[in-house]
Amino acid sequence: MYVIFENFLSEDECDYLVKLYQQGQPVTGGYVHNKETSSIKDKDVFNCNLIKLPMDNSINNKTWHLIEDFAEEHEFFINDMVGGYIMKYEKSGKFVWHTDGYYPTDVLSMSIQLSHPQDYDGGEFQFGRHKNGDAQQQATEAYDNYKENQDNISPVMTLSRNIGTACIYNSFLYHRVTPVTGGVRYSMTNWFHGEKL
Repeated sequence: MYVIFENFLSEDECDYLVKLYQQGQPVTGGYVHNKETSSIKDKDVFNCNLIKLPMDNSINNKTWHLIEDFAEEHEFFINDMVGGYIMKYEKSGKFVWHTDGYYPTDVLSMSIQLSHPQDYDGGEFQFGRHKNGDAQQQATEAYDNYKENQDNISPVMTLSRNIGTACIYNSFLYHRVTPVTGGVRYSMTNWFHGEKL
């Protein structure tokens, strides 16, 4: 399940987040194999730099209000969020096929497009389906099988590149960011915990 919200953030809000990134102290992006391990930095899997948005930032509040409305409409109970991370994908930046869900309480993820479509080439955010028919998998298993998954998952949907577009999706869905071939792509991701009612 994924739902798209065009123009969720204004161009000014997106520019503000990009400037926050540029004024911050980015770190190399990493992923966790499971929630008991520290972050793994492997540019063959995840190649971008990022900063964490302060929890009291107004954009975090805005994403929380959207999730609250979404949860009520789609029968979720959401009790917590990780908080937004602003990500910068430069040339060769990517995130291979993976999922975000480790535990049943990892229910929803959100990705927001912060760049104009003409600012970069490649860098497509896509959802996929495995050739066995599965569209989702627990995250630790997805990372265990990530090399095999790259050959066996095909894209079924590519997210709009329009600036300010947000997408809320089931955290266990396969998704990726294809390699950036030119320019720079900025995005923001947030994760939400709770349960499906």
